[in-house]
Amino acid sequence: MGCQDVQIPFISGTTEAQSPLPRTECIDAPDHDTLTQDLLAAINAERVKRRLPPLRTSSTLMQVADFYSCRLIDGRFFDHVDPFDGSTVDTRVTDFGYAFQKVGENLAAGHKTAKDAVSAWMESPGHRANLLDPAFTETGIAVKTGGDYGWYWVQEFGKPLATTHPTPPAEPSSAPATDPPAPPAAGAK
Repeated sequence: MGCQDVQIPFISGTTEAQSPLPRTECIDAPDHDTLTQDLLAAINAERVKRRLPPLRTSSTLMQVADFYSCRLIDGRFFDHVDPFDGSTVDTRVTDFGYAFQKVGENLAAGHKTAKDAVSAWMESPGHRANLLDPAFTETGIAVKTGGDYGWYWVQEFGKPLATTHPTPPAEPSSAPATDPPAPPAAGAK
């Protein structure tokens, strides 16, 4: 689980420098879709540099990341363990129905760019281990604003128990199509 044991949050700057009156409500960061794409691209670039396969997004892990980023903001805490319900990444993904072999989580706060968030993670042994773990195949990302630190970055990592992608349809048969047998004629015995 990598960085779950890390006690020091990855916070860029101070709250005062970012905003004298931080918003407390959780909202998508400006250009949320672009930021999440930038974050995924930066993470996958680090993986590809080391000949690791890129991560693909999981809709379930995206939902978990979205949920937990707002939980951090609304609960006014910054930790891998939710102090209100004691949940951890493994219990959260299970609650969302994600069956896994392995999961992990990276959190960052205060960074305003994907590049800065990934740089901070790459400088931390636990976060770096998650980011470069060859066992992980899927990810979920959320970038939110609000709360005490202004910007929150949540990345969930997973290796599902089984493939979550549908099996491709079977190749069409080369045998000629046949019509079903015709029903017997009326009055026939």
